[in-house]
Amino acid sequence: MSLIDKYHYAKDSKTYQDQVAAGKLRDQWPANLTMREVAPSLETFMPRINRVSLKWHWNRQDRYNDGTLAAKLAHPETRLFDLCDNGEAVGYALITKPGESLKTRFWNTANDVRVIEIENLGLFPGQEGGGRGKAFFEMCFSRLFANYDIVYWSQNNVHSPSLSKFYREGLGMTLLATDRVRDFRPGMSRDVA
Repeated sequence: MSLIDKYHYAKDSKTYQDQVAAGKLRDQWPANLTMREVAPSLETFMPRINRVSLKWHWNRQDRYNDGTLAAKLAHPETRLFDLCDNGEAVGYALITKPGESLKTRFWNTANDVRVIEIENLGLFPGQEGGGRGKAFFEMCFSRLFANYDIVYWSQNNVHSPSLSKFYREGLGMTLLATDRVRDFRPGMSRDVA
């Protein structure tokens, strides 16, 4: 099977506050950029991920095909947002509680650290660019750090090698680890000799 790198990132609330104070991240955005909450369900989530997947194939990842998606969407801490520009949805963000294996691996769960995951944040094909992706990440951080200590994010390195630099330098996230996972893209999951 073909393998790809999966990067694990995190940002803690103190680092976020320090970066906002230093002007590296914003806590105010243009009025045309908003987040509109949508009730999370298979019926609301699948059209959004399928639209992004026209380009990125996110819906082929194991976590969306292992039978746990409905329960994840029904979890009380799960949030689904449309990312809007002048009221029009240009992308979406799915916020979920990370699995216990991640909390155990990266944070001492005995410390009762409040961790939340930005599981997906993507702009629809043709909507990328112009700094909106960064602004929507910042908007998520602002909302999430009101209730959580750490925001977790993972990225499969199949889209753009420069994204890792963007998450580390542009968003000030810390790279926690790199794993090798199954390549979910069409035609890439074949066995490797």
